[in-house]
Amino acid sequence: MNATGRAALVPLILVLGACHTFRPADRASVRSGEQVRVTLTSEAAAAQIETFGDYRTSVEGVVQETGSGGLGMTVARPSSAVEPGGTNLRSYVQIPWDDVTGVETKHFSASRTALVVGGAALAAVAILSVADFSGGNDGDPPGTDNQRVRIPLFSWAR
Repeated sequence: MNATGRAALVPLILVLGACHTFRPADRASVRSGEQVRVTLTSEAAAAQIETFGDYRTSVEGVVQETGSGGLGMTVARPSSAVEPGGTNLRSYVQIPWDDVTGVETKHFSASRTALVVGGAALAAVAILSVADFSGGNDGDPPGTDNQRVRIPLFSWAR
């Protein structure tokens, strides 16, 4: 992959992380299949240490079922909780509504995404504008396989 392709990956990676945000939601509006973040009471967080691998008062996951008694969801397991050779990286947990102090649903955020895309594009343009695409290294003539793109902070082989 050439330097231009690598520079194009930077905005893409940033966009994937910035596209979503969590918004407060009413318990009754949460549906199966939605990605949510729930805030737990301190007692519930302590009771779930074995499941989550540490003390968490905020848990993200995908809703599997909701009812008057609680919220059933799958959550990512910490790597320390996965048995060697195991492939189950998610756990199902049933959290009673009495243990939940807040629910937030995951939504696409156009403004955050636009801001990150703009900033990443400016950074990519700045990097490419200071890159030196001419000549080879150690006296190699231009056009050889040993050319490198020179950027003040680092260089990439191309």
